[in-house]
Amino acid sequence: MDKKEGRGLEDKEILARNFDREYLHSISRIGDRLKVLTRDLKNTREDMVRDLTDMEEDVQMLSGAFDSLFRDHLNKVHDINKVHRVEEI
Repeated sequence: MDKKEGRGLEDKEILARNFDREYLHSISRIGDRLKVLTRDLKNTREDMVRDLTDMEEDVQMLSGAFDSLFRDHLNKVHDINKVHRVEEI
């Protein structure tokens, strides 16, 4: 009986060590995932800043193109009105 009781304690110790190992492994994996998540958040923030900067430049270019087109259109309308006024006189 002594052997069985002794063996039972050894089994419990082995199970406890395995549990501790699995527990530590799980904690390690959680830590690794947190590091990856932190890295991804940092990269996403940098990408978002870069993307927003690009979008701001696009808006400025579109605004400039619109202003130029509008000015050209107004000048053409103004020139047409001048031509009509000359013909009316």
